[in-house]
Amino acid sequence: METAIVTVIGGVIVAGAGLVFDSRRQKARIKEVRSFLKADIGFDLEHSVALYDKLLKEWQLADPDWLATLQQLKDSNPTYCKNQEWMGLFNQLGSKVQVCDYYAASSALFDRIGQLYAELHSVIDGDIDPAVFELAQTSLKDAIAELSDCREQAVDLLQALGIEKDSLEQAA
Repeated sequence: METAIVTVIGGVIVAGAGLVFDSRRQKARIKEVRSFLKADIGFDLEHSVALYDKLLKEWQLADPDWLATLQQLKDSNPTYCKNQEWMGLFNQLGSKVQVCDYYAASSALFDRIGQLYAELHSVIDGDIDPAVFELAQTSLKDAIAELSDCREQAVDLLQALGIEKDSLEQAA
């Protein structure tokens, strides 16, 4: 009888130790994944900040390469696109919301700029109504100006994620 009690107590101790070990291992894994995700998002955002600067400069110089840079910006967020479900790993709800808001707003702006550019060229290729042309041109300029806001939002997000300012200056 004593052997059975000792065996049961030993089993409970081993099971408890296993649960504690499993819990610690899971927390360590979550911390590791969060760290990788933060680093990848940081890299994406640093790259985006550099692309914003390049696109705005190309736009000011009337360089036709700005469209290619816009496409690079559209493609510069693979970490977020592929890992949206992992955003819940961020402990601070503010960081999670800020990341989601940035990517949603920037993607919508990139799409809007592409659409406005296409509309502007459809107006140019067809019968040109000066009022429609001017509206399309003004809308495109306004949308391009909003890129500065997106750039600032990306910089703010990098700072919220704890990415050092030195790396931002190197990216610019």
